[in-house]
Formats: sequence, structure tokens, C-alpha cells
Amino acid sequence: MKRILFFIVVIASFVIINNLIHSIYNLSQKKDLITKTKDQLTREQQENARLKKLVSQAEQPQFVEEEARNKLQMVKPGEQIVIVPTSAPEETGVNRRNRNGDPKWKQWIDLFL
Repeated sequence: MKRILFFIVVIASFVIINNLIHSIYNLSQKKDLITKTKDQLTREQQENARLKKLVSQAEQPQFVEEEARNKLQMVKPGEQIVIVPTSAPEETGVNRRNRNGDPKWKQWIDLFL
């Protein structure tokens, strides 16, 4: 009788210890989840503040005028648009050497020496 009672107590202890270990593990996982969520909340709040700042900038008439001038090529009455041509790309040394009548081995030697 004492042996049966002893085994019941031991089995009940193992069950209780097992449940406690699982509870501790679940709590640690939930704690990690909470810290990750807080970090994400902080990042989202910073992004929200940055976007609010951009919205407040976009509502200013100066920003609207600058965007219209730069992106839409609009001008005020009486103004003219001046387009500056881009310069032709300069020839590199390699392109100049290829235009000479030198053989390839000579061009390689000139390139490295």
C-alpha cells in the first residue's frame, strides 16, 4: 500500500514538474514576443513621425511650387524654361587607342605600360 502511494506521489510530482517546465518555457517565448512587438512598435512610430513630417512639408505652398517646377516643368507667367544641353561624353584612352591602326598586342602593351 505504501509503495502504491509512493508511486502515485512520484508520478504526480513528475506531472506537476513537467507542467511547470512547459509553463516557464511558454512564458519566456511570450516575453520574447512582447519585446519584439515593442521594438516593432517603436520602429513604426518613428516611421509614422517621419511620414507626418513629409505630409506637413508637402502641404506647404513652397514645396508644391518646387515640385511643379522640377518634375512637371511648369513655369510662372512671364518666365521661360532654359534647357542646357548635356555635353558629349569624353573619349577614354582605351577608345582612342582602338582607333589607331596598332595591332592588339601593341594596344595591350600600351595599356599596361
